[in-house]
Amino acid sequence: MRFILLSCVALLLSACASDPQGSNTSQHQVQDNLTQGNPVALYSERYFLNFALALNQDNETALREHIDIQKSLDYLQQQYQLNLNAQQTEDLTETYSSIVESTLAALFKSGERQWKYIASEASSEPLTVSYYRLVTQQGCAYYRFIWFEGAIVDMFNLNTGVGVQDTFDLVVDIDSYQRQHPQQQLERLGDFFNYVRQDNLIQMMFAYNDLPKTFKFHDMVLSGIMQAYRENPQMVLPAPFVIYMKKQQPIHPRYFAYYYDQQEYDLAEACLRALPQSVLADVRIQTELAGLYRAKGELNQAEALLVEGVLNFPNESFAYLELLDSSMASGEYQQAELLLKVLYDRFELAFNRADFVRFSAGREFVKSLQYQHYQDYID
Repeated sequence: MRFILLSCVALLLSACASDPQGSNTSQHQVQDNLTQGNPVALYSERYFLNFALALNQDNETALREHIDIQKSLDYLQQQYQLNLNAQQTEDLTETYSSIVESTLAALFKSGERQWKYIASEASSEPLTVSYYRLVTQQGCAYYRFIWFEGAIVDMFNLNTGVGVQDTFDLVVDIDSYQRQHPQQQLERLGDFFNYVRQDNLIQMMFAYNDLPKTFKFHDMVLSGIMQAYRENPQMVLPAPFVIYMKKQQPIHPRYFAYYYDQQEYDLAEACLRALPQSVLADVRIQTELAGLYRAKGELNQAEALLVEGVLNFPNESFAYLELLDSSMASGEYQQAELLLKVLYDRFELAFNRADFVRFSAGREFVKSLQYQHYQDYID
């Protein structure tokens, strides 16, 4: 069971995760940089902003210094009302430590990253929740951190719908299933997650088809299928999954890309709106919604969202870029020229002819006088 557990954690918590940047900053140096001056109140806005700064300075150090296995176990025992003997406590400690290490390893693998604090949910000590946006070369993901007595006790990827506690739920489900079916083995569950991680779609399909029905539609397995689909949108999805999606129409952010590609735009929008309100209000999600409205032909609503994004988040490029694409597509070349100049001045983003001719609206734009004005401006 531990093999299955670590396989799925490594896969599902790694979505949009990335390697720590090279840094010689020690844990004490990071802490000193953040706490110079007045002390920071636990769970204050500054506390969570400082944590984002620490993540961007030294991702691994920032996470490890806020993880306390004993507090995590205390939190789990409260959540599940566990009453464990010494041996069970030792086994749980080992399992949970493995989950945490696999989670951290998954977060530390692949390219540059940029964390940003989004919001926190008002809560009295010792428990609260904070939300962060992670942008990497692979894309964007949102994470929920649950804090208990000043320590992180759960790291939850809102896009895939998987976190440390959800993995523990899988352990409970596996244990329950094996108690009821002692003759059946679940090695194929571990195989399934490994094949998704290896991008071996054929073997993934075989492993999925071998799973008991109970696990074919388990949230962790469905997240695995969506992970494979996001990376291979042309893949042939398993028939049971397609039937499940058509009949059940589940709503969760993990299904956004699937519904969008199926042109089920109302369901895709519902998936985004299932995110916490504070995350939904972030400019990156508002930009995603604007793209969805454009696909639906609701152009005025899309542009209104993007203009609002520029006004509310003037120091982030997401809304500017989407509005630029919209402006070129609609032939509003004066607005496109203005946006290009702002992107150059404020974000040091410059585009050449080759960047534009990759898509149809750009090929028309490079023929315009406004494109020449822009080239003269950046030369």
